[in-house]
Amino acid sequence: MNRNIIYKKNIFLRLILNLFSKIYYILYRMKFLIFKYKLFPKTMLKKSKVIAVGNITAGGTGKTPFVIWLVEELKKRNFSVCVVFRAYNSKKNNGKIFDGEKFLMNIEESGDEPWIIAYNTKVPVYIGKSRASVAVLAEKEYSPDFIVLDDAFQYWRLERDIDIVCVDSSEYFYNKKILPAGIMREPIKCLNRASWVVIKNDNNKIVDEKKVTKYFNKKENISIMNYKYNSLIKKSHKLLAIAGIAKPKSFFECVKNIVNCTEFYTMEFNDHEVFDYIKIKNIKKYIKENNITEIICTEKDYYKLKDKFTNIYFLKVNAKISNEETLFEYIINSYNSGRY
Repeated sequence: MNRNIIYKKNIFLRLILNLFSKIYYILYRMKFLIFKYKLFPKTMLKKSKVIAVGNITAGGTGKTPFVIWLVEELKKRNFSVCVVFRAYNSKKNNGKIFDGEKFLMNIEESGDEPWIIAYNTKVPVYIGKSRASVAVLAEKEYSPDFIVLDDAFQYWRLERDIDIVCVDSSEYFYNKKILPAGIMREPIKCLNRASWVVIKNDNNKIVDEKKVTKYFNKKENISIMNYKYNSLIKKSHKLLAIAGIAKPKSFFECVKNIVNCTEFYTMEFNDHEVFDYIKIKNIKKYIKENNITEIICTEKDYYKLKDKFTNIYFLKVNAKISNEETLFEYIINSYNSGRY
């Protein structure tokens, strides 16, 4: 749905959303002050340094490909790493997905993004309702140099050494309003709390850094994340693109640029979609009605769908980060320095 229709043309709905935004902000502010004034204790790890990767806006900012890139680069520099996720849309609330050698959960049990990161990085990955408690467990079991904490810019229960915020260049901060009237998780001024900002540029367009530096005063601490795409399918007669992600239109645009197809069809699903019997049945019906010859989807959707369909492929996304040496100089300096 076009946000302009919601926020600009429907005055009544806009008033309602603005009211809920004020309520959201009050609740956010209360939680922030509770931790700021130590009314609720924070957890501090003994040895492992914590890198929190998060966002200041809702959904689709490229955290997953960035976390994969970050973990792989840390490994190349001979650092040991564990990754900790909030248990989201998973059948199990707590536990270890991958122990560094074998999987202990399947993708349905763990949730898609933690499983994909474990599959690509081969480092220990945990999920848990209390990420602070899970991080303590990870440190006890592996004593890693770094624990990467996913989706954690607004998570204050665990002290961290570095906060990296991902921003999507397709809309930046939109109207800068708090959810649900806008896409902001917290006020735009809070971006300055970040240590580093990574701007996602998934279609390799020109990035306007001024839209970030206007609110982020560490101008040298900005990287651009471009994507390199790979697909086993290069040509198709009738191609169906399936996307269960926050911003599917961007994925569809990338597929059209990479795969030469005569006819192109799309199906959108919710982010972290669970493909139950009814959804699979509807996809098969759509394929039959349109004589689809091949399917392409995101990597995390592929591992949920590959056993249900033939001629199915995924678009592999690899991140390429600008200013990476400066970023890792910053990370290594943090590793060698005192805590907090």
